[in-house]
Amino acid sequence: MNATYVVAFIALNLVTSNFLITLLPKNVIQFAVGMWSPALFSVVFCLLQGLPIKTTLGLQSGRWLPYLVAFIYPILVGIGTVVLGVSFSLLIETNNFPINSLSVAINLLIWILAALGEELGWRGYLHKSLDNRNYSPVLTGIVWSAWHFNQLITQQGLLYSLLIFTPLLVLLSYVLFFLHRFVQYCQYGRLVWTHGIAFTYCTVIFLLQKEKYFLEYVATIR
Repeated sequence: MNATYVVAFIALNLVTSNFLITLLPKNVIQFAVGMWSPALFSVVFCLLQGLPIKTTLGLQSGRWLPYLVAFIYPILVGIGTVVLGVSFSLLIETNNFPINSLSVAINLLIWILAALGEELGWRGYLHKSLDNRNYSPVLTGIVWSAWHFNQLITQQGLLYSLLIFTPLLVLLSYVLFFLHRFVQYCQYGRLVWTHGIAFTYCTVIFLLQKEKYFLEYVATIR
């Protein structure tokens, strides 16, 4: 692991997402640049270090099994989240749940494309640079969370960012780390596409649940 490149990569991503991106107009350009900045920096750092882009960022195609797991695993996570939330009275059902198949399909496509920009940076370059160490999901999750801090603190507050969002992303990093190890175990190579699909599906499920349920705990600490 080259610590200098890793620190520089993390610093550039955090500065871009929390400061430089705010200089752009709030439209699709800001969204695209923001979501794909980790991928852009990943390519730049691969070129600087003389690393093969395809294998470093995990851009190999693969068989059907890891993609199936990428879809099924987030469904189980989403169902478990709702069940536990309702069981402990943390989630309250509301009537605000406008959803149809077209909106889900469009949102899923948009978030897959957007999430791949992040995944090329986090599970691609950063994970590879950390040499697959056991602590890599923790560091990746913290960096991933800090990458969202400017928007989160503005919309949700500091306590939500530190007490809820950061632990959730660390947990999700371990989920994707498990998926990465599963892909390696099955000798499918490093498929960042699989991670992108899994992350996207988790995001869509979360957004849909957010429309249907009101998280009391978040409201009390804000």
